[in-house]
Amino acid sequence: MLSTRCTQMDAVLDDQGDLLSDEAMQHLGQFRECRTLYDWVSADSPAASISPDLSRRIAHSLQSSLGPVKLLPPRWLLMAQYTVLFVVLSTVLTALMGTAGIVHASLAQVVVIGVLLLISAYVFSMMLANQMRPGSYQPVSWHMVQFAISIALLTSMGMLFPWDAGARFIAQGMPCLVAGVGIAVPTAAILWLFLRRGAPLSKITSGATLGATAGLLGVTALQIKCPHQEAPHLLVWHGSVLLIAAGAGVLVGYLTERWSDRRWLSLLPLNEDRL
Repeated sequence: MLSTRCTQMDAVLDDQGDLLSDEAMQHLGQFRECRTLYDWVSADSPAASISPDLSRRIAHSLQSSLGPVKLLPPRWLLMAQYTVLFVVLSTVLTALMGTAGIVHASLAQVVVIGVLLLISAYVFSMMLANQMRPGSYQPVSWHMVQFAISIALLTSMGMLFPWDAGARFIAQGMPCLVAGVGIAVPTAAILWLFLRRGAPLSKITSGATLGATAGLLGVTALQIKCPHQEAPHLLVWHGSVLLIAAGAGVLVGYLTERWSDRRWLSLLPLNEDRL
């Protein structure tokens, strides 16, 4: 019996390809099943082809999606632009909405929450700057960053402020929720105008970061203007703005990505008859 067994022919064909050893050739001459396998592996595969109409449609779609591009600024400058934009918008909102929240808060409350908001704005600015450049190093996933920031803010609110819900909890809270979401929506649109100058690859990640950054600005404006500086009010009504904005960003990014995928899939043949 030949030393090369039928059960070994797969490995022999993978290793030697068309240039088989004399022993393997003798085996193929003796066993018809292995010879059939060898003929099938050695046969040239038919080249895949697409119809001229499909080729034109794909080319037209690619060409229509292309446009002139500009060199992006350095990453540190992009981060500075986002941070400055956050500060400018916060200043404008403060001038329009007032500073009743600062008046009713203690110095420790203002300092701790203010530092957390600034750090969060800086981290989100860094994330947006990285997302504009494909292949940028992301040391921590956006899920973990947003979770850590949310926990830090909510924990600080729960520890620093008194636990007094008040008799008009809902009546006092709904205007804050509406105002915060109303601030987040146009802020996300403004941030998108900056982000679209780059080439963000994941629409879900970009949407989540845009939504969280816009929600953070809403929380910042509410902290400055809202006179109801109690922990239940801050956690439920102010904290909800950040969570709603981030969740809406994920949803918008998901829907946009699905629409983009379907657009590209519409160019592909649904069956072989269209090739």
